[in-house]
Amino acid sequence: GPMLGGILTELFGVRMAFFSSAIAAASCCVGYSMLKETLKLKSSSHVNATSSSNTSSLPSSSSASDTDPSSSSSSSSSSPSSSSSSSSSSSSSSNNNSWISMLRASPSLAAATSVNFSLYLGYASMLTVLPLHAAEIWGATAGQIGALFSGVSALGFIATPLGGWAADKF
Repeated sequence: GPMLGGILTELFGVRMAFFSSAIAAASCCVGYSMLKETLKLKSSSHVNATSSSNTSSLPSSSSASDTDPSSSSSSSSSSPSSSSSSSSSSSSSSNNNSWISMLRASPSLAAATSVNFSLYLGYASMLTVLPLHAAEIWGATAGQIGALFSGVSALGFIATPLGGWAADKF
């Protein structure tokens, strides 16, 4: 990736690296659109049963339609989409609250998340500053900077399993 982009930049200019990335992304989109769907669709009766079971787990208000079985069955059969949309919006908000509550409940998880965030922030900073430094101080060309990034990626590809083995062993 980076080495190819650097070589294209050296040979044809900066625009060619972006054009080649756009062509690669477009060809991936075309290729992915030609893939067959492997997920089997559920029957509509199973979907309706699932949506009604999701609404039964939600807190209910004490209205007349809740106590009268005939009115609740007619209201659920007349608008299943409204009950599924309300359950999906409440599950979405509960998902947002669940990860926040997990971070608040577990200091070790919060610390691990902070360390992971800091690691990726440092890596993003290196990716931003290193090409500028290499071009300004070392006089590196775009191809050499691409080779530098490819070398770092290759080193990580080799060192990661070795580091995992060392962590398990010692």
